[in-house]
Amino acid sequence: MWPIIQAKGCSSCHGTNGGGFSVGSSKSTFHANTVGVASTSCPGNTRIVAGDAANSFLYRKLAGTQSCGERMPRTGDYLNATQLNTVRDWINSGAPNN
Repeated sequence: MWPIIQAKGCSSCHGTNGGGFSVGSSKSTFHANTVGVASTSCPGNTRIVAGDAANSFLYRKLAGTQSCGERMPRTGDYLNATQLNTVRDWINSGAPNN
């Protein structure tokens, strides 16, 4: 997951609390800021629900199936099917911090 976050340049907008959310500068910071953390931009949503990509707000934002806010990344350089499957599989496997 972390290599995708880096490759897509998420920190250019979400480096320091951008959009109410910071991806941070390391895997562990990203994990701490997303897994089990409530969305500040869309109340009632959890950024990443470990083991449940379908109910993870970040996954839905990346897939374009969110009910609130815009699809990410805003640049339109969306994740391809392989990247999106990697994110989904990582979340569904419990979103491990490794």
